[in-house]
Amino acid sequence: MPHYRFLLAALCLSLGVGVWVGYVWRGGHIIHATEPFTIAEGPITFMARLDTGAAISSINARDILVTGADESHPRRDIGKPIRFTLVNEKDESVTMDSTVADVKSVRTGDCREWRYHVYLTLLFRGRGERLLVNLNDRSAMNEKMLVGRDFLEHGYVVEVGNP
Repeated sequence: MPHYRFLLAALCLSLGVGVWVGYVWRGGHIIHATEPFTIAEGPITFMARLDTGAAISSINARDILVTGADESHPRRDIGKPIRFTLVNEKDESVTMDSTVADVKSVRTGDCREWRYHVYLTLLFRGRGERLLVNLNDRSAMNEKMLVGRDFLEHGYVVEVGNP
């Protein structure tokens, strides 16, 4: 009986490795849990953490100012000009102008808040992906940028081991 368990375990391991090798063979890209990403429009580089639980990416932004903002109904700000300052973990910053692409209500650990979303181009290992990113004051958090599933959908698989 122990031989069958060993064979079953070996078969499962072989299948898992085979799926991984097949993914890489057909052009998938391996990405680690933390990687450097450059925001092309800045340019500014962040050491970002991959967050497979997040649908979209989030970045540390301060001094967010929407021209003609509607305080009573933030969703009415879609399409308006927005200015914000991105600040990375090295305290480097760049001020950018864009257009509000979306405004979504986000539930955090202790409340609900409105967050502005803009399109940014995330550069990783020479490839650029233009994604919707939410602007969030992450100054009190360790990770100044979270990269969500929206990026992973472009042909990446997360390697959970050490780089």
